Amino acid sequence: NWKEGSNVVSTSSSYTFTVTSDRNLVANFELSPVPTYNVTVTANPTAGGTVSGGGTYDEGASATVTATPNAGYHFVNWKEGSNVVSTSSSYTFTVTSDRNLVANFELSPVPTYNVTVTANPTSGGIVSGGGTYDEGETVTITAVANANYIFVNWTENGTELSTSAVYSFEVTRDINITANFSDITGVEENSVAVEVYPNPANAEMNIICERMKRITIISVSGKVVFDAEVANDKETVDLSRFSQGSYVLRISTSDNIVTRIVTVTK
Repeated sequence: NWKEGSNVVSTSSSYTFTVTSDRNLVANFELSPVPTYNVTVTANPTAGGTVSGGGTYDEGASATVTATPNAGYHFVNWKEGSNVVSTSSSYTFTVTSDRNLVANFELSPVPTYNVTVTANPTSGGIVSGGGTYDEGETVTITAVANANYIFVNWTENGTELSTSAVYSFEVTRDINITANFSDITGVEENSVAVEVYPNPANAEMNIICERMKRITIISVSGKVVFDAEVANDKETVDLSRFSQGSYVLRISTSDNIVTRIVTVTK
């Protein structure tokens, strides 16, 4: 308004009057309120992630909206209507109007890994189960020994993974696994002193060996039919559930592995 002293003489910015005396007029001004605008942020789909930065802002203020994907999703873009306004998960802009921003997410592709299985020696048997698998998938690989061979174990870079011919595991990376087979036609009579009696046997078999730690009995097809840790130098194995035939007896000591061919009769 216009004031003269403490009196308001006009509220019009243009004040016309007839001059009849000296006058001291004051034009009074106030700061105008700054316009405010609403910034709304939403996630699409809602399960895809979380969004932040929405709210009420003064005109000309800088706003930053952020999109954080949930597990299994990745951020794609920010859209306003049908327009892509940013492909950065953190989008900063100057507020000049109300805005309705949508953070778009998509499901991330599941990583895949290669499982490679080989036989050692190649004449020892047949392996299966290799291929490309999704991360976290359970894989089962199988080794079947050829005639005159037995399956020994699965290894990766020389480290034993399993002594079972059928081995299951969860895929978390590329992996090369070797199925190791042994030629039972040439099983050596190891230098470690071992007594196995009776052999052939039909009910039970006695095994004597110093520093014996483990006894494993394997069928000619490569199937482990008996496997046990032992703490004595003499053990007796019950053969009542064994089928008739030849088996490879593998004795693990504290510093050696001893192999023998044993026969079960009925």
